Amino acid sequence: MAASVITVLFLFSCLLQSASADLQEQQVTAHPGQTVTLSCRAPNNVIITAVEWIISDRYVYLKEDGHLNTANQDPSYVNRVQLKDDEMKNGDLSLILKNVNSKDKGRYECRYEEKGSWKRADQIKLTVILDAGDLQLQPIKEITVHPGDDVSLPCRAPNYITITTVEWSRSGLNKRVFSQRDGNLNTAGQDPSYVNRVQLRDDEMKNGELSLILKNVNSNDGGTYECRYKEERGRNLETADQIKLTVIPVAGGFSTLTCK
Repeated sequence: MAASVITVLFLFSCLLQSASADLQEQQVTAHPGQTVTLSCRAPNNVIITAVEWIISDRYVYLKEDGHLNTANQDPSYVNRVQLKDDEMKNGDLSLILKNVNSKDKGRYECRYEEKGSWKRADQIKLTVILDAGDLQLQPIKEITVHPGDDVSLPCRAPNYITITTVEWSRSGLNKRVFSQRDGNLNTAGQDPSYVNRVQLRDDEMKNGELSLILKNVNSNDGGTYECRYKEERGRNLETADQIKLTVIPVAGGFSTLTCK
């Protein structure tokens, strides 16, 4: 009896090791703007009824019974992904991803359905390398205000991610303009000139809304502001937007005295 149990456990261990080996993570590197192929293969002797690609529980691609399902597809991948072989001959489930951008990085998983049962085929980690010229992917927005005004500095992150940290900084400052982590305001590293003058437009950051309201603007507030965020599974802060704020004095506003 004991020998039988040991044999079963040994065979089960072998199966787990085999499955682990089959799902070893592939590494793929790309630059923004490139087209990349994420390789995936199923056994060439099975009849595949559906194939799906996911990243962080979001659908990148889903095809069922020969029909593309876009209802549950992440909007950022619409019209940017397709199978390398629509007929999936010889178990080829590789996915072509067009016009790669920095937000595409992450771990992709390829799965297929055979006889009503879903099975994992491959995992791929996509790394997107930014060149020196790619660091500012979005044009700098320009806003002009007068002293004493309240202004909203616009910033948006993708609306499908969970954001844990948001930071605002300004050129020429060693300390932050604004910082919030896990729902808590972080004032320890905040520049004193912004204390009680800044707040998020939406504290809950719904739909990726990270815009900052700056109250009672003064001439010292001018400069280039940068909005950055970190998502739930992310390690580093990602730049979302940059805004150049110019403060223009009101004509005649330096003195209200009149001569008599």
